[in-house]
Amino acid sequence: MNTLSTVEARKSLSEIINQAAYGGEPTIIERRGKPVAVVVSVEDFEAMEALEDYLDVQEAEKRMKEDGAVTLKEFRASLED
Repeated sequence: MNTLSTVEARKSLSEIINQAAYGGEPTIIERRGKPVAVVVSVEDFEAMEALEDYLDVQEAEKRMKEDGAVTLKEFRASLED
């Protein structure tokens, strides 16, 4: 993974974008030696978002079961009985 300062990134933004979009190569951008941003492809970003959503759902379902809560689907089924 490439790491560049904000000054370097500003000079080569087009190349950084191409590396992320077409080469799948993320780049970390640093300011004063500290990471502040990452340039990734849209495909990688969407995959990360989907994974985060999946993990959120899994955690919510786990907590609902621990707390004795029911899903909307389960609640509606109970009304039909």
